[in-house]
Amino acid sequence: MKNKYRFRHQPGRNIQVMFQHIPGKWFSTGTEDTTKAVLWAENKLNEDLSTGVDKTMTLERFAKDFFTEKDPQGYRHRNMRRGAEFHSSYYSKKQAQLVNYILPAHGPYLLTAINDVMIEDFFLDLKSYKHSGRDLADDTKNKVLETYSDVMDEARRKGYIKENPCDKVKTILPRNEKRQAFTEEELKLFFPENRDELIKVWWSLQWAVFFLIQRDTGFRPGEVAALSKLNYYPEFRGLYTDSNVDWSTRQVKRSIKTTKKGQPFKIGFLQDRTVELLEELIRTTDGEYLFILNGKFINSCCANHHLQKCARRAGIDLNGRTEYSFRHSYQTHYLGRIPERALQLLMGHTRTRAEYTHLTPEQTLQRVMDIDGVKEAMLISDKT
Repeated sequence: MKNKYRFRHQPGRNIQVMFQHIPGKWFSTGTEDTTKAVLWAENKLNEDLSTGVDKTMTLERFAKDFFTEKDPQGYRHRNMRRGAEFHSSYYSKKQAQLVNYILPAHGPYLLTAINDVMIEDFFLDLKSYKHSGRDLADDTKNKVLETYSDVMDEARRKGYIKENPCDKVKTILPRNEKRQAFTEEELKLFFPENRDELIKVWWSLQWAVFFLIQRDTGFRPGEVAALSKLNYYPEFRGLYTDSNVDWSTRQVKRSIKTTKKGQPFKIGFLQDRTVELLEELIRTTDGEYLFILNGKFINSCCANHHLQKCARRAGIDLNGRTEYSFRHSYQTHYLGRIPERALQLLMGHTRTRAEYTHLTPEQTLQRVMDIDGVKEAMLISDKT
């Protein structure tokens, strides 16, 4: 195409224009008048070229080596400068998802041509590249979508697109599988007393506090992710929450599950060391919210991925458990140790739910024996 653009005028339709910098795509000028069509094309051309952005950029050209170290201004190096450096395996897995799934599907498309409908259809129908015809696991599909979103976020930041179409695609909700709690021994491995060892397990103060709060309060992961500095009450050494981060959109919603049961907020008390580390995080955090990572609120997919890596470092086999298991550990720990009504209020439940309790027979015997009057009534003697 020698000229910067060319026209075509089909019978009964408005004049269309194709630009040299966007080959293969016709735009309607919205008019059948030649003079007005030229004016529209000139305005569109000036608008596009004044941005200095290459409108012919395809996904493959933009993202071919996105998660590698080749680009000194790229995704990986910027994470390092933010202090959010991940293990090399984290980037390797994302690059593999990009190369094996995303680029084969949408690589040849212009960035401006990719929309949320295309991404959702691709995402929901993902098949294993290793095993022909086999659906990917839901969690793996969610991770591929997160990787796609990382790429499109950067395309938006650099001006190639106006918004990230992945933001409109909802992730697959987790199945209602029976959860298990962490044992007291595992919690000690997750949260060692020594500060340096604690940070070594969780990689950063922010992540350590994120999971310590779950351990201490039994808050749901999304409720912790939405916490701001104003949610902390130092005089009570406690927190309250009336919000959560939506699992799929990573946006704060002014509601929690207990709201539907007539309780507009939840409260929780913190152990001394959590208070100390939380106050340090508050002092060193810019902005209102405490758990922003790479410009986004932490969501369950991101947190569970991090938990898996930290569990390996702590020598813990998760065996299917997720961060939600800290909530189950909380009820298991306090059932029989504090009044049941207090536990219900702290859990945000209207009753004590059996599926959240995972006591062993030995623990159950001990809890019952510790209830006032039980030993005397049953003539159980103390053995020393």
